[in-house]
Amino acid sequence: MADHLATTGTTVVLVGSQTTLAPEVGRRAKILTVPRLEHHPSVRIVLDADVTELEERPVRIRTAGTEEWIDAPGPLLVSQGTVPDTRLLDACLRRRPRLGVYPVGAADEAGTSLNQCFASAEQTARTLRSRL
Repeated sequence: MADHLATTGTTVVLVGSQTTLAPEVGRRAKILTVPRLEHHPSVRIVLDADVTELEERPVRIRTAGTEEWIDAPGPLLVSQGTVPDTRLLDACLRRRPRLGVYPVGAADEAGTSLNQCFASAEQTARTLRSRL
């Protein structure tokens, strides 16, 4: 999802509680997609972090005991990875951010197969491109 958006010129901020980007993805994604995201000038990645507060545009995150506001200029995308933990998605949906919340992959109940998650991500990317 982030890859689709970044390649079309959208600024992407990825915040994850894990210590590595997309730890559950397969070998091909680790070789191709992850490095492309890590080096893309329109992508900011903040790992080992928790979202603590959402405002109209910035997002407050906690990393290593410190908190900071970071700019989040676009829509809010929630990915649960392979762990079906819906707490962040539920909290985001309650906030109703200006540009909306877009569950992706297993978070939108598309299923847990990689093919279903990619199809879900592509559909969401198309929707976002038409609205941005």
